[in-house]
Amino acid sequence: QQRARLLSSFLSLVLILTIIVAPLWAIFTDNSDLFLIVIIINFLPTCIAYLMSRTRCFFISPYIFITALTVSTCFVALNSAQMGVEFTAIFDYLSIAILTAGVFLQMGFILLVAAICVGIIVVVLASWQVAPFFIWHYIIFLACITIITLVLRLVISNYLRLTQNSEARYRSLFNQSHDAVFLLTLTGEHMTANQRAAEMLGYSLDEIRTMSLRDLSAEIHASENIRERLLSGEIIPLYERKFRCKDNSIIPVEISAELVRDDNNNPLYIQSVVRDIRERKAVELALAESENRYRSIVTSLAEGIILLDNQSKILACNDAAERILGHNRHELLHVFSSDLKWQAIFEDGSPFLYDTSPASITLKTGQPQRNVIMGIYKSDNELVWLSLNSQPLLHADTPQPYAVVVSFTDITERKHMEETIRKNQADALKLAIEEERVRVLRDFMRDASHEFRTPLTIIKNSLHLLPKLHDTAKQQIQVARADTQIDRITHLLDNLLVLVTLDGGEPLKLRPTQLEFLLKDLVHQFAPEATQKNIHFQSAIAPLPILPVDVLQMQTAIKCLLENALRFTSAGGQINLNATTQSQQIVISIEDSGIGIAPEDFNYIFERFWRKDSAHTTPGMGLGLALAQKIIHMHHGTIDVTSQLGQGSTFTITLPLASPEKHFPTA
Repeated sequence: QQRARLLSSFLSLVLILTIIVAPLWAIFTDNSDLFLIVIIINFLPTCIAYLMSRTRCFFISPYIFITALTVSTCFVALNSAQMGVEFTAIFDYLSIAILTAGVFLQMGFILLVAAICVGIIVVVLASWQVAPFFIWHYIIFLACITIITLVLRLVISNYLRLTQNSEARYRSLFNQSHDAVFLLTLTGEHMTANQRAAEMLGYSLDEIRTMSLRDLSAEIHASENIRERLLSGEIIPLYERKFRCKDNSIIPVEISAELVRDDNNNPLYIQSVVRDIRERKAVELALAESENRYRSIVTSLAEGIILLDNQSKILACNDAAERILGHNRHELLHVFSSDLKWQAIFEDGSPFLYDTSPASITLKTGQPQRNVIMGIYKSDNELVWLSLNSQPLLHADTPQPYAVVVSFTDITERKHMEETIRKNQADALKLAIEEERVRVLRDFMRDASHEFRTPLTIIKNSLHLLPKLHDTAKQQIQVARADTQIDRITHLLDNLLVLVTLDGGEPLKLRPTQLEFLLKDLVHQFAPEATQKNIHFQSAIAPLPILPVDVLQMQTAIKCLLENALRFTSAGGQINLNATTQSQQIVISIEDSGIGIAPEDFNYIFERFWRKDSAHTTPGMGLGLALAQKIIHMHHGTIDVTSQLGQGSTFTITLPLASPEKHFPTA
């Protein structure tokens, strides 16, 4: 198009010059016929070439013009031989043909035109019988013109090559752009568009070139307004419009429009870059719907929600937050949380500082906080208890939170209920303790009355019979019976006294003890009674390390176990007492072949005053095992039992060895 415009301008200039020169030539020439022929040969083809330059066949115009110029020059020269050497200046016009070829034709055609021109000069001047000097003069002149034309052509070719490369780059960008690009005339008609525009709207490029912005825009008045503002010199920022596709569907687009001007600031055309934003609009719509859903959810929550930035400034809150905190939205938004003069407390009543709040901790550490209890005094001095949670909001590339969401629930009613329940539980516990104390006392009184009534009855009977017996042997028997019952009562009272003393928190009197000697002494004490009951009593006591124990209390505990074994083992049975050291522990076991313990009674045998024999046909108050367990536990040991009904029981005592560096006071 540029070459066509240049050619058209050149030919129009030639025609103007011809129109100006032709009348002068007609006035001063005597050969009117020759003038008419020149006009016909030169002027008419030039007009035809000019008209051709205005069409798509503009490239034929240079050939027509050069042919007409050379033919007319040759014709004039051949018909002017009688005019002499002075008329040889006519050949200067052949340089115009060479220059025209240099501007509009390729290298080969330039040389061809130059050769034709030289041939014409040689032939014509030779026919005139002109001196060779003139012939060489014109040959050298045309050679210089040809060289200048070739250099000019090289410059023009290089310029055109650079221009074409630049145009190719920009055309590649134009066609390969992801956005649609439209070039419009100042009246809004489409000059051209790229392939993306055709794909986006469904039209072909040829169809788009026949249309205007009014045909594509679904908002015609708004688009016309933009065009008018551009023509008035206004710079239009990015804006959105709706375009109508070939299938009559409407699509949203984002447009960047600019008025392109020439070097003289004259407007040339409008360039419009159009981006299809259907996907973005769909995402925005989905985000808006999602935001509306979550906003509705957050608004309807009974739980308070507050959003704070990394400077602890409140950015958003829901209705529940206003209600719970006693502040309206205007008072909360864009206020630093630390500036709200809330009097906050912990559950124990100590001040709850902002630096220890869940929001502050989460912003500093990036860690969420859960179920933090805080009490807040509202503006009316009402105390509200809150359960707070905080969750950080993080960017993908940084561990530091850019904001934090704090949610809180009003648990004031729950706290009041818990306080009521706690008070009721405390009252119930006190009542239960009192009831248990009464039960224990009642059971003790009942059991004690049973246990003391039998020996006291025997003592009373013995004392009643003594004055009536004259036989000294029989008197001694009654005295012995009374003495035995007194020992039984004394033993029961001793056990009660020991249990009360231990329950009172009196410390043990620990001293280093050779435990094997204590056990052997107890074997000697109980062996006669076992022999008397025809019970086989064996012991296997290994050498034991010295252990700090309260000797009297330890004797009491093991005595209780041995008494139980003797009491519930029938004649002909067997009792084994074993003691050894295992894994830094002293293990003492007392095994009998007595009546055993029923599985359902295992949970009760260490309870105070509990007896399987509710009729009290066997002696005892149900304190032995409870007392033994209490003493063993105070020595940091354990007592366990295994038993099978009718086959006997095994009680195992485990006492830990004291560390060598531990000091134990001696009694």
